[in-house]
Amino acid sequence: MSSERPGKSDPVSCARRAPMLVALVASLALALPSAFLILTGNNSGRAAFDATAYHLRFIRDLADQFPAFDLSNPLTATTPGYHIVLALLARMGADSVEALRFGSVAIGCAFVSTVAIWCGRRAARGEALALVLPLSVSIYVVGAAAWTVPDNLAWLLVVGILWLALKESRRAASLAGACVLLVLLVYVRQIHIWAAAIVWVAAFADARGEGRTRGASIALAAMWACATLPAFLVLWLFMRKWGGLTPPRFQSDIQGINAATPAFILLQIAILAVGFLPWTWPALVRAWRGHRAAIVGAALVEARKHLDSKDADEIKKATETLTAASNKMAEQMY
Repeated sequence: MSSERPGKSDPVSCARRAPMLVALVASLALALPSAFLILTGNNSGRAAFDATAYHLRFIRDLADQFPAFDLSNPLTATTPGYHIVLALLARMGADSVEALRFGSVAIGCAFVSTVAIWCGRRAARGEALALVLPLSVSIYVVGAAAWTVPDNLAWLLVVGILWLALKESRRAASLAGACVLLVLLVYVRQIHIWAAAIVWVAAFADARGEGRTRGASIALAAMWACATLPAFLVLWLFMRKWGGLTPPRFQSDIQGINAATPAFILLQIAILAVGFLPWTWPALVRAWRGHRAAIVGAALVEARKHLDSKDADEIKKATETLTAASNKMAEQMY
């Protein structure tokens, strides 16, 4: 006879259901606003323009050409994997604009659900929801779901690679699976070739964890680097066909080196880091205590590049006031 109280849930079963519940809530948080945008005929914004002017037209072209695709100069700056998936959906009869957009919603839900399950297995239900819901309702994720834009499928594959590479019980099969997903990822968006580095780092970390020497670890990582070569081959084949990283029709507008990229990425890191303040605050306090003169000095040097001497003096006084207030706050916290 069971000793459990009537109506009391099995803790193991609850733990297994929690990630699925988080995934369901995350999917609904994405699907509901996306469905509203589709059913109301909303067609405004960047995602709508890109979908209407480029992606939807290319999907219909591929559906008409299926399976003999002409990829020499497509109506998209990305590789065509996402468009082929939706072209297959169109060939199966779901060829209306609304049906294709709902197909994109399904891809978006798969993306946020995967992230939700990963979070739900590693955090309490409430914490997992707090982590994944901002992603589900992000304007970028909703936009790529409500319109036929390839971003969410690419990020789904990135998450799959991360999942396999970060598995606690990682095996060679996991890294091999990550290499397969990498090939599919590059076929969806060539810009994500960076994800090959995830496999390299995971292989190196595995080797170090097994107690191998540094040289042996590097050799193993090099072997797995070779396993990612098919993804680079896919990229090279498209570059050869197009004569560049993007199709010919886009090369005059969006191809080339942009010197502003490092500054832009650093700015994004600064903005996104605000969300991690609860974890980084103690380290920031230690850095302020140990290196406040260097921090304040660097800030003043930068400020003086843009301000005259009078303004710089005012900034210095304000910085001294801020320094005193920050010191007081740090002493109260620690």
